[in-house]
Amino acid sequence: MKRNLFFTVGTCLVISCFILLSGCGQVQESKDDPVTIPHSVDWKSHVAFVEVYTSTGCTPCQTVVPTLELLASEYNANTLEVVFVEFHVSMFSDIYSTFEPKGEARLQDYYGGAAIPVTYFDGVRHVLGLYPDPYNKFKGEINTRLNLQQVLSIEAQAGLNGSKVTVVGSISNESASSYSNLTLGLVIMKDYGQTKYHYVAIDLVTKEVSSIPAGNNITFIVTSEDLYFTSGISAAVFIQKSDKEILESFLKTL
Repeated sequence: MKRNLFFTVGTCLVISCFILLSGCGQVQESKDDPVTIPHSVDWKSHVAFVEVYTSTGCTPCQTVVPTLELLASEYNANTLEVVFVEFHVSMFSDIYSTFEPKGEARLQDYYGGAAIPVTYFDGVRHVLGLYPDPYNKFKGEINTRLNLQQVLSIEAQAGLNGSKVTVVGSISNESASSYSNLTLGLVIMKDYGQTKYHYVAIDLVTKEVSSIPAGNNITFIVTSEDLYFTSGISAAVFIQKSDKEILESFLKTL
C-alpha cells in the first residue's frame, strides 16, 4: 500500500504549500456543479454517505471537517439522513491514520485520489480543497443526494463480540432494476469527544455481493477486525456499485 499522498518534492515546506494550495478555493467535481436544491421530497429518500479524507497537519482540513460535522448533526437531529465518516491519512504522521490504514488505500487505489482534504458524496461526487463557502457548498451536495429516491433499504443490528463488531442485517431492493457486482462495506468509527474527531474511522471491512434481484432481498453478516477501542464507537454499513455510487447506507451507535 502506498504510504504517501504526494510525490516527494524537495522539502516538507513544498509539500505543506501543496496541501494549502489544494485547499484554497480549488474545486474538482466528478460531474457538473449541482444546483442547491432544498431537501424536500415526497418519496422516501436514501441515506447519504459522506466520507472526508483528512489529516491533523492539513491546514484547510481544519475548516472542512468541523463544517461537515456540523451538517451531520443538523441533518441527523430527528432521523438518520447522513452517514459521515472521517478517514485520516498518514500525511504529517497523523496518529489517527495508524488505526485504519485501509482508508488511505481507499482514497488512492479505489477513488484514485491524491490530495486532501477531499470529500466524497455517495462516491460519485467529490469536492477537493476548501470551498469559499463550505457550509452551503456541502449542504447543496448532500441535498442533491437526499433528493434521490431510495432504491435499496438496509435493516441491521450491530453488537460487540469481545473486541470485534458484528453486523447482521438485510438489504432489500425496492426498485424494478436488478443490481450486481456490488460491494458491502463496514466502517467502525470512534468518537473522541471533540470537534474534528467525532467520526474517525478505526476499521474498514469490505466484501463482495454478487447481485440483488429486483424486488428481492439478501441477508448479510459482516464482522470487523479486532478493535483498539470498544467505547464511543458506531458501525456504518454501505452498499456500493462498481461505478463507485453508494446506493444506501446505515448507521448504528454501539
